[in-house]
Parts: sequence; structure tokens; C-alpha cells
Amino acid sequence: MTPNAPDAPDRTEPSEEGPDDPALAARLIGARLEVEPLTLALMKANAARVLFARAAEVRVGRYLLQRELGAGGGGTVFVARDPELDREVALKVISAGDASRRGRALAEGQALARLAHPNVVPVFDVGEDGHHVYLAMELVTGESLRVLAGHASARVLIAAYRQAGAGLVAAHAAGLVHRDFKPDNAVLGRDGRVRVVDFGLAAADGATASGGTPRYMAPEQRAGAVATAAADQFAFAAALREGVTHRGAPLPRWLERPLRRAQADAARDRFPTLAALLRELERDPATRWRRRALVAAPIGLIGLGAALGWTRAGGTAAAPRCDQAPAQLAAAWTEARGREVRTRVAGLGGPYATALGPAAERQLSAYAESWRRGHHAACEAAPATPSARVIDRRAACLVSARNQLGAVVDLMLTVAAEQLGDAARALAELPPVERCALDGGDAGLVTAPPLGLEPAVAEVASQLDRVRVRTAAAAADAPALAARAVAQARQLGYRPLLARALLAEGRARFALDQRAAAVAPLEEATDLALVVGDDVTALEAYAREVLARPVSEHEALRAGARPMLGLAARLGPAGRLGTALLHNHLGVVEFSAGRREAARVAWSTALALARQLDGPDVLELAWVWSNLARVSDDATRAALLAEVVALTKGRLGADHPQTLYLAIDAAFWTGEVGATRAAMAPLCDRLAELHPTRAATIVECSYELGVLDLADGDPDAASRHLARVVGLAQADVDADSVRLAAAFLAALDGQPGAADLFRAVLRGLAVTDATPWFQLLPAADAELGLAMTLPHAERAAARARAHALLVRAAAVSPGPVVQRRLAWADAPAR
Repeated sequence: MTPNAPDAPDRTEPSEEGPDDPALAARLIGARLEVEPLTLALMKANAARVLFARAAEVRVGRYLLQRELGAGGGGTVFVARDPELDREVALKVISAGDASRRGRALAEGQALARLAHPNVVPVFDVGEDGHHVYLAMELVTGESLRVLAGHASARVLIAAYRQAGAGLVAAHAAGLVHRDFKPDNAVLGRDGRVRVVDFGLAAADGATASGGTPRYMAPEQRAGAVATAAADQFAFAAALREGVTHRGAPLPRWLERPLRRAQADAARDRFPTLAALLRELERDPATRWRRRALVAAPIGLIGLGAALGWTRAGGTAAAPRCDQAPAQLAAAWTEARGREVRTRVAGLGGPYATALGPAAERQLSAYAESWRRGHHAACEAAPATPSARVIDRRAACLVSARNQLGAVVDLMLTVAAEQLGDAARALAELPPVERCALDGGDAGLVTAPPLGLEPAVAEVASQLDRVRVRTAAAAADAPALAARAVAQARQLGYRPLLARALLAEGRARFALDQRAAAVAPLEEATDLALVVGDDVTALEAYAREVLARPVSEHEALRAGARPMLGLAARLGPAGRLGTALLHNHLGVVEFSAGRREAARVAWSTALALARQLDGPDVLELAWVWSNLARVSDDATRAALLAEVVALTKGRLGADHPQTLYLAIDAAFWTGEVGATRAAMAPLCDRLAELHPTRAATIVECSYELGVLDLADGDPDAASRHLARVVGLAQADVDADSVRLAAAFLAALDGQPGAADLFRAVLRGLAVTDATPWFQLLPAADAELGLAMTLPHAERAAARARAHALLVRAAAVSPGPVVQRRLAWADAPAR
């Protein structure tokens, strides 16, 4: 009987045959009947709850029984709720009318509660309730070793049994004997750890056979003699033999001798201790060969390290073979693939593609060389590295970097011309290989994958590397790829991986402007990451959730952010990205609510953190500089915008769309109209020439230029820029800008219907007292345009309405964009 959660697969299958000894069967039935009244009471309570909606309860101690899991070990195990700690537990109840027996059961339960070992299910509480002794234990979700034997290899199963054996050895050292060890009483949790469960407690002095399961019982236990640690050894060996051979597989030859000795009829002929048997189980010849090949390297190398070719040459005592980098890298990168990238990208046509083709080849080649050096250095350092976890993390970091390199190459070989800028961004966001030489960057998961799941986990992790690249490139398939990885991670049941997959899905959906759809995976990622202890993932997921939520929920998010800020403070450098994102997004919340000073504080904190990041993450945080500029004085604003343009130019190049956009944004904030026009015009033209499909940004830039031209009295330039806006009218551009541009052009042409076009824009905007400041700007533009079409005597009223709208906007955002319009509204009518 296994205290598993109800969804554990081993609860759906029969665990064993009935007893084959009639006398023993009678004793077992008698023990079962002692507990039946409690089980019957629970059944009646549940029936009353369902049939009559009564809040019936059955308690043992403070615990509320919910359902029975099964019987064994001299008692019955229930799923119960602890109302004080608000959690579910596995509650084992032993019924004993005899006070001395209750005393022995209680004493052994207390001893078990004092036993702290990772391979023994923890006991939280021990107590008495009438004729019952109860133990509250961890409710383990996973699969029993019986279920594991149905699908795992012999090597994986033996490794799991070694964990279970370690738990039994710890119990024996504490003077405890299990008395009923079997495959159902060892559970492989979803965290990869095996726990021994359901110790049989104090059936009588010396614990006779009434607590055991015939198939696994030692001869002396079946005969009713004292159950000792030697009986546990016999049961352990019988269970292991059955698990390895139950599907018809032969028992490995090296395993026959130790198991035969452990199952000797006489206890004196068995191993002196179970620990001695476990040492024999470590003598798997294949395992020893791999260890020799690795020259006793830490266990972490057997997985990822070996996958990277970190092995020794020919069994000699020489240094590890560290010449495998080219072979390890070949699937992701070769010089021939680099030439294909150059030809493919340059062949897309246009000045940006022509320049990017050879530049991409150079950058990819340099990255591949950096990977080779990193691989070689990590390989040479492996034998002298005392921490297996550090080796694993370095290896995982290199594998992830290689995966992402291959994904970028694939992207470059298939990218469409209109997505070249996004592909270049993905290239720039490749993780620095130098991070792998430290502690392995952030590639490692918080806990090792469960036994037997390592290949499947590695496959999903590889998919997430691809999703990361596709997300950086804003590829349309990124959300679907991420959702597929989430489904696979969920099926595996490995929660640390699932949390990261959910974060990847949320990031992908947000990048593709699917904000509403991003909320659910980000919320689940936050909750799940907190549960498994992956605080870095939890923080980043929550930070992204803040911005994905609708404005109507911002206040609630602001109030709920305090615990996450506390978490961020504890994380230190590992949490810099998530902390910077959270402060930036909270700044957006504050700014949207009109709290400029609170926004300035949040954005200043975000900027201080962003400046400490030296990897690709800084590109995502470039908007922190722009945001802080919005609430800064003129000199600080100019310095911030110049800094972020230089930063982006250095990482992406002067002609990348993000660099051009930030340069345009900097020009937006120039105070004087003439200076702004002079700065913006060449940038808008350059953007339209190099990236003609970036319609939304071109429209935004050209519309603002057209308004500035009108304010500066240059109708010819205004007509040219506004005509570009109208010519780019499509689904993903600002519709108000297009309608206003068309109205301004009609007014410049003297068309009689121009005034009606401006009035239609105003009706569509439907300004109220609740309209946010940024939507007041197009309304003010419409009033200023309307004034152009009205008789001279009526123009002042329209300009006054524009002035009032702009004053409202300036109360929240008094920057140059608003001030230039105020100057136009207040200028003498022409």
C-alpha cells in the first residue's frame, strides 16, 4: 500500500496476489477488520455529503479524513487535510485496543518522525486518538517502483532501488525495521527522489508476520519469528529481482550472486547489513566502465558531460579528450552553413539584406569559435572541478548555447525579407558562451530530472532553446512551438521544466502581441516555479504577467507586487533581469495612473539594474532608458536617449530597425520644432528605405513629422510626410493617424469635406473625463486641423478646445511632444 496522491499511476493497478498461507490470511483479515469501523464511518460521511449535502466530517486527531488510499503495515492510510496548516497529508491510522501495543506503535512512530533522510517519507506528526495511533506523513505524488518496473530499464530500476535501500539503511541505523518492504512501498516522486513509505509499526514484541506481504517475506518472518533488518534485506532483494525480471527479461549475470545471497533462507547467510548489499549493487560492470572512461569524474558528467564528448582517450591516464568540439558543433554550425547564410540573406535584396548577409556570417562564425573555446576550457577543467552540479550546469549551458546557435542558423536560412531585422535581433541575443565558464549561467534546473526521464527532459529543453530564438525573432510559430513544449513537459510531470516551458509560452505570446493569451501561462509559471523553488523563473514570469494584464487590473497587480519585490531582493545577481523587468513594468503601471514620481523611482531602479546586465537581455530592457526619459528633465532626458541609442547601435548596428526607432524616439523628445524636424526627417526616410515593411513605425514617425511641418509652416513637407502615412494604411498601423493624415491632406488641398473628416475623427475618439492622456493628443490634433478649415472667426474656439485637451495631457506627460502642440495651439492664427 502506497500513500500516493490519487492521480499516481500505481493506485489504478492491483499491487499483489492474495496471501497463500491460510493462517496468515486470517491474521491479515483480522488486522484489517480492526480498522473497518473508521473506514465505514468515512464512507458514510462521504455518502451523506454527496446525497444530502451534509457537512459530515470524520476526524482522527485534528485531521479531517477525505478518502482511503489503502491498507498495509498494520494500519490504513487515508488522504487527510490538516486544517491548521491547510495542506493534505497521508494519514496512517493503526487501531490497537491494547494500551501496551498503542504505546509501542506510538514510540516507533515518534522514532520514525525523528528520522530525517531524503529516501524515507517524512513524518510530520504522531499522536493518539482513542484506540488509534496516527502518523501524518508527506503525501507523495509519483509512481511506485512496481509501476516504474513496467517501463524503465534495468539500470534505471536498480538505481531507484539503491535509493530505496539507502532509506532502509537509515531506518535500520535508527533501530527501525520496515517489516513490509515491497515495490508498492517505495515511491519515485516527481522530483526524482525515491521515498520508502508505510513502515509496519509494532504489531507485537518482535513484530511477527502479521505485518508483511507473503511474496517478499523472509522465511523467519513467515514462520512468525522476530522481524529484523535481515528480513528487510530479504524483501528488498525479492522485490528487486521481481522488478528486473517481471517482463520476461533475464536477470543480469552480475546481479545473480548478490541477490541470491540476500535471499538466503537463513538470516546469518545473508549480507551482514543492507548497506553491504547496496555496495554490491554499485558494481554494475557497465557503470564501472563509464566511470573509468570518465576517470571518476563527478556523476554529473555521465549525462551532459558525456554528451559533449568529455571522455578520456583509450583508457589511459592522460587528460580528458577535449578535441571533440568540432564534431559536437557540426549539427548546428559549419563554415559551409555560414556561406549558405551569407548567400541566402544577401540574396533577399535591398541595402539592409546586402549588408546583413556577410555580417551575419561573421557573427555566427565568431560565436561558433567562442563555443569551441568554451567547450575546450570546460572539458579540461572538468576533472579538477569538485562540484558535480557546477559541471552539469556548465555542460547544460554549452548544450543550450549550441541549440540556440543552430536555431539562429536555421532561422537565417528561412527568413523572409520583412523579418530580417527580427532575425538579426535573435542573432544578437545569443547567450554569451563566457557565462558557461562561471557557474553555468542559468541553464541548470533546480532539481535533477526523475530517473529515466533525462532524455525526454533534454528533448523538451532543446525545444525551449528553439522557442527562445523564435521568440526573439518574433516568429509567428513561436507561440505554437512553446505550447507544444508545455504539453510535453506537462505529460512528463517534471514541474521545474513545466514552469520554464510556461514562461516560454507567455514570452512568445507577448512577443507576438497576444497579451491576453499570455496571462494564463505566465500566471501558472509563477505559481509553479514558486512551488518547486525556481525563484528566478517565478520572478520573471510575474514581471511579464504585470505588463500582459489589462490596464483595469493594474492597481491590483501593484498591490500584489510587494512579495515579489521581497523575493527579488533576496535573489541578487541571478534575479537582475526579472527584477529590472518588474520595476520597469510597475513604472508603466504608475505612469498610466498619473503617478509620475512613483514611475520615475521605479524606472530609475530598473535602469540601475539594466546597466549591470552585460548579455543579450539588455536589448529587451532598452525601453527602460526611454521610459525614464519621459519623466526626466531636458538634460537628463537627452543623456539617457543618447546612451540607449549608442547601446543599441553597438549591439545591432546603426541600420537595425530597433536602433532607428530609438533614434527617432530621441528626436521626438527634442524640444524645439525646427530641431526636431531636422533630426527626425533623415531617420524616417532611412527607416522607410531600409525597412519598408515596418509600416507601424514609419506611420508613427511620418505622422509626427507632418504635424511638425504644419506647426512650422511648411505645407509642402507636411503633404509629403502625410501622404506617406496614407499610403501605408493597413491593419497593423494606427488608424487614428491615418484618418488624421487624410483629413490634413484634404485641408491642405482645400477640399470642402475636410472639416467633416476632422469631426468624424473626434466622434470616433469620444473624449471623456476618463480618456487617458495619450488619446488626448489625436483629439487635440483633430481640433487643430479643424481650425485650419474653419472661417477665421471660428478658429480661436477650435484652438481653445485643443489647448484644453493638451493641458490635460500635460498634467500627466508634460514632455516636448505635448509642449510643441501647445505652442501651435497658442500661436496666432494664420
